[in-house]
Amino acid sequence: MLAADKLAQMCGSKGIVTKIFKHKADMIGICGTLSRALECVEWIKAGAHSKDIPEFQKGEDYESIMVIRDRKIFIYERGPLPFLIENEFYAIGSGSPYALAAMWCGRNAEAAVECASALNTGCGMGIDILRDLEATRQRAET
Repeated sequence: MLAADKLAQMCGSKGIVTKIFKHKADMIGICGTLSRALECVEWIKAGAHSKDIPEFQKGEDYESIMVIRDRKIFIYERGPLPFLIENEFYAIGSGSPYALAAMWCGRNAEAAVECASALNTGCGMGIDILRDLEATRQRAET
């Protein structure tokens, strides 16, 4: 299962967005600057070739992208090669400490996002879930 909150903050305003996507057998989660993270998603969908990596992804101001492939968690950060997370679960983004704590205590990804949304001002506005590669939208809040 992959879950994400729906909050985007822009110029002091809140928006509702989607931060998780399905591509073939992969599930992809993003955080950070939405437009740049979406550029990374398109790069990954196109094969994540080293020569085509977005320029910002090479430097210090990169985006974190999570890809779940074959029930393994891969993280793209600085550079074109993802690293494998060997943990049973993982989280990215501003609410990740809260989400990781919730999952450590036995909660699933949805409950972890719920916890992060309750405790972190950078999370909220509902939860999206990808389960068994089928997207379902849950509890859209305004």
